Amino acid sequence: MFRFYPCVITNAIPDWFWDFSWNCGVIELSQNGISGNLPLKPHVGVESYMKVEYLLLSNNQLTSEIPRWLCNLKDLDQLDLSTNKLSGKIPLCFGKLQNLIVLDLGNNNLCGHIPISLGSLYHLQSLHLPNNKLEGEVPSSLQNLRNLGVLDLSENELTDVIPPWIGEKLSNMGFLILHANHFYGDIPLQLCQLQNLQLLNLANNNMSGYIPHCFDNLTGMVTEGNLEYGYTGIGSIGYGDEIFEDIKGLKLQYNKTLRFLRSMDLSWNHLVGMIPVELTSLHALKNLNLSRNHLSGAIPASIGNLSNIESLDLSRNLLSGRIPPSLSSLNFLSYLNLSFNNLYGRIPSGNQLQTLIEPSIYIGNEGLCGAPLPKSCGPTPKASSVDQHTETSGDNHEFIMWFYAGLGPGFFVGFIGVLSILLFKRSWRFAYFKFLEMAYNNILYKNFIRR
Repeated sequence: MFRFYPCVITNAIPDWFWDFSWNCGVIELSQNGISGNLPLKPHVGVESYMKVEYLLLSNNQLTSEIPRWLCNLKDLDQLDLSTNKLSGKIPLCFGKLQNLIVLDLGNNNLCGHIPISLGSLYHLQSLHLPNNKLEGEVPSSLQNLRNLGVLDLSENELTDVIPPWIGEKLSNMGFLILHANHFYGDIPLQLCQLQNLQLLNLANNNMSGYIPHCFDNLTGMVTEGNLEYGYTGIGSIGYGDEIFEDIKGLKLQYNKTLRFLRSMDLSWNHLVGMIPVELTSLHALKNLNLSRNHLSGAIPASIGNLSNIESLDLSRNLLSGRIPPSLSSLNFLSYLNLSFNNLYGRIPSGNQLQTLIEPSIYIGNEGLCGAPLPKSCGPTPKASSVDQHTETSGDNHEFIMWFYAGLGPGFFVGFIGVLSILLFKRSWRFAYFKFLEMAYNNILYKNFIRR
């Protein structure tokens, strides 16, 4: 039985390496400072024993195009060429790599369209193409990747609407990262079907419309702990998903702790309407960024239900009203930004909020007062005697208005009621007319006496 051994080389690749190394099961040369080009073609006859399963060349200085002969590595499970200086287009023949589980070409200078052929990689669980110069639409063939758990297409030149089939077909999706492109239109409601979704980043696009109210269906952002998603790695050798997220005002790197991250970033778009109260049911969220949109209305009073939130950014919107007191119950909150809205009233205090003493958190809200702002709220003003008299007079006037307004309809209803009784109650009708007769006779008698 043929046995594979990992091959590890540092600093530089000897000339003989590319002919010899194909006997290895794992070629791990990440972070070795390797420069130059990948060979355009291997030595004659090498294809007959290409048994590489893991080819990991990330974080080097490779500058060539991606060679087409890589498509002959039929046993390849993981291909990581990220963080180099590779150029050109993604080879169309990559669709032949039927065993591929991970494809990471991020942080290069690749251009052109995403190949339709990638839709035939049915076992693919992790697809990373961020920070390139890819353009055009997301090919519909990717809806065939039913095992896909991570899709990172961020920081490219992609356009069109976000495909609804992402929510309809890719039910295993755990991490959807599309920020810094040119996507436009509404956020598709179909994304609410991604119950395993832990991270959604649509920031810095041209998205418009409302935030879907159905986002409370994203149970992956409700449940705490370690959720299984897509590709889970092969141990100490091999690939580990790595994602950079803008959280707490910093660009943070997540790899080993990625599976514990729950984050939603919809910032830098053109979203309108109110913040859906359903978002506050995502109890496991650690980051919520809705900044730099056109959101209006009040901050949901139930914002305190986000019990695990560490970073909350609602800045540069059109939000109004008071800051909900429940905000002070967020015990893990270490980053808050409510600046440049139309909020007013006293800033809540207590618990974790007392540690957030930077005034810039609240600037741009002229109606806010209290610590940490220099503007004091002052004592609560008492109503003067004139105000009290005015208020009492206003109450009396309102009572009189309602009294006379109800007098006419009340008389009419009573009159109709009496007529109805006289019509249907014979004894009452006899008594009534007897009373009228006696009253009439009494009046005649008094007039006769006076004469």
